[in-house]
Amino acid sequence: MQATWPVWSPARRAGDMDFADFEEMVQTALALNPEYTWAMRELAWILEDHNRQDEALSLFRAASELDPYDPYAEYGVAFLLSEQNDWEGAFDHVSRALELKPDFVTALSRRSLILLMLDRPKQALKDAEAVIEAEPDDTDGYVRKAQALSDLGQRSQAHEVLELAESRVGPGSYLLYWRASLLADDLEYEAALFHIRRSVALEGADRFDHRLHADIALGLGYTDEARDAIDQALGLFPDGEFERYTNALVLLAEGRFMQAIKMRARYKNRQPDATSDAQRSN
Repeated sequence: MQATWPVWSPARRAGDMDFADFEEMVQTALALNPEYTWAMRELAWILEDHNRQDEALSLFRAASELDPYDPYAEYGVAFLLSEQNDWEGAFDHVSRALELKPDFVTALSRRSLILLMLDRPKQALKDAEAVIEAEPDDTDGYVRKAQALSDLGQRSQAHEVLELAESRVGPGSYLLYWRASLLADDLEYEAALFHIRRSVALEGADRFDHRLHADIALGLGYTDEARDAIDQALGLFPDGEFERYTNALVLLAEGRFMQAIKMRARYKNRQPDATSDAQRSN
């Protein structure tokens, strides 16, 4: 793994270089040095940002084959496999990344998520607590711990963890989303609505926030609020499977039955969005 960054890397990170120029420069670098694993990984992440996951996964795999001791390549494979719901495969690679770099906190947080999806909440809880210990000022560990506690049936403790996180880290859209989500799971809709309203009022609220806002508002019978929320979610991600589903429910609540049926027919043959709420990261 190369010790220095090319001059075009800071420009890309600062947003001074568009994707096409960046990709061309990296591909040129790889043509000159096909074993330049750092460049492979850097390009893979930017491809993932542009929803070219298959290409990104191929690059991470190639980097891992060239350097079997590269934890970052292993993590990249694990991340992409988890985004594709291949949880068993993702677990193998993220565990390998942690064997190579035990203090790799991002990989530890991802493994906690993967363990949750594999229905292994006790192990997920252990990883989450290790993330909190390593980075007490980051929300990821608290969210993972709360999810694990919730799956273990310790619902009140899960809420306490997220309340503690807010007291330590402060409110953020990601944290407030999970406070609202777990409260909604407990059918505490008014409390859930309070927190999701706080979330969407913050800069950086995304389609997950707005869709959950729509779902909660709809459950309480606040149809106008649900319509505004799902319109914002669809504006950010118009082809999202879950966004379309919530939109159909809002249409039904509005009495627009034919529109709901037409929307279902329009999108039924499109590729679904595989990303579940449980996969949402900070």
